[in-house]
Amino acid sequence: MTHRLYEGFTITDVTLNNDFYALSVDGYGNFALTENGFYLIILRHSVLAYSYELRIEIDNIPPTVLITQPDSKSVKVSDASKNNLICVLLKDGNEISYSLGRLITDVGSYKLTIVDDLGNSNTYEFTINYSLNGWGILVVIIGIILAIIMLAIVIRARTKIKVK
Repeated sequence: MTHRLYEGFTITDVTLNNDFYALSVDGYGNFALTENGFYLIILRHSVLAYSYELRIEIDNIPPTVLITQPDSKSVKVSDASKNNLICVLLKDGNEISYSLGRLITDVGSYKLTIVDDLGNSNTYEFTINYSLNGWGILVVIIGIILAIIMLAIVIRARTKIKVK
């Protein structure tokens, strides 16, 4: 981000996170603060002999979250790297209500966008697939076997030779 000094002001000292920072100013009074952190810039007016402290925070780091899958049927989003995040969760393209830490269990494709106070954002995509548990699979297999047995009984009953 580029800043410009007002006429008559010069920079006498600059620190970044309490460490000395060499800042270059062009002939027009423009200077750029490119690193993340807390800047303290001491300005001095050449005519008024007045000093002024300028405090600036630069934060271009997008927020992060931890996405975990406790089991094959759910996802949990937690451990945000920053406070006061805005969360927008889309399920199959439609926005749904969500707050960090709540377990997501509905089957679908999700897109989570988180935005911090300074407008930095990060997007995550994940899918929860439909899955059957062991009992569900067993019931389906038994149903298929019973259907095959019933079909075999019907076919045999129709093709049985009748003797007179």
